Amino acid sequence: MDDATLRAHLRRFGLSEKEVDTYLTLLEHGEATASTLADIAGVSKRYVYSVSETLADRGFVEVSDHVVPTTIRALPPETVVDELVRAA
Repeated sequence: MDDATLRAHLRRFGLSEKEVDTYLTLLEHGEATASTLADIAGVSKRYVYSVSETLADRGFVEVSDHVVPTTIRALPPETVVDELVRAA
């Protein structure tokens, strides 16, 4: 699935542009710390934690907060979209 199609699917499922950008950035990097993600996206770590919590609640990412530093990993887009379509 190309980025434009994935972006359209994610927007259709109610993600904000920043949430989509965060998820796509994570997909590019696989797994990242909140600090790294904040630096790449040009946002605060607090914002990254907030967005990643929302994305985790919706099944887009896994947050490993039992390790220091906290890492965030994107789940595969096909899995996410399939789950969202089934739930809709």
